[in-house]
Amino acid sequence: MKPISEKVLQSIKGWMKKAADYTKEEGKVLAIRAKEAGKLTALNAKKHKLYREYQDACAQLGQQMIGSSKVRENNPYKEPKIKELTEKAEHLQKEIKKVEEEIEFFKKECNEQVSKTHQKEAA
Repeated sequence: MKPISEKVLQSIKGWMKKAADYTKEEGKVLAIRAKEAGKLTALNAKKHKLYREYQDACAQLGQQMIGSSKVRENNPYKEPKIKELTEKAEHLQKEIKKVEEEIEFFKKECNEQVSKTHQKEAA
């Protein structure tokens, strides 16, 4: 069996280093994406919970409006329960919007981290 030439050994070492560097880079990317997945799962669960609460508040508000319109002839928006439910629904809408903005911000932040990782490893 013929011994492997120095040139071939250097070529193999170079290839192995590139493979190791790529694996290291992708490991960092996977860590970023795993963190992103965990955070987004929590944020989406929070958004879903808030949305269910919003739907419940809207359903209660609708029931109150129907009941108020049958009983009284005055402005139903002056009813304390209707006012309370309207404020709750508006508050929940704002909270849902905040969570959606946080989701978008976090996605953007993770994408930037991945880009920086690729740029740093390419340099």
